[in-house]
Amino acid sequence: MDEREKELVRKVLVGESQAFEELVLPYRQPLLHLAYRMTGNMEEAKDIAQETIFRCYRYLHRYDMERDFRDWLFQIAANLACDWWRNH
Repeated sequence: MDEREKELVRKVLVGESQAFEELVLPYRQPLLHLAYRMTGNMEEAKDIAQETIFRCYRYLHRYDMERDFRDWLFQIAANLACDWWRNH
């Protein structure tokens, strides 16, 4: 994980919520693409990408700083897409 992302995570965790936007902004489009590739449905992909960002914010305190942030974020999205498949 790059140092800039680590710093942004730290800021979010101490209450600087505006740092969250900067942290996830570069990943919004790639998350949407991943979700679309996994579901084949753009509306579902948008919902999954949005839920991924929500869960990232909600569970950021559980994030292991030794892991790559991008990998952690995309794992959340992949899990949500898999859940979608199981339910459809």
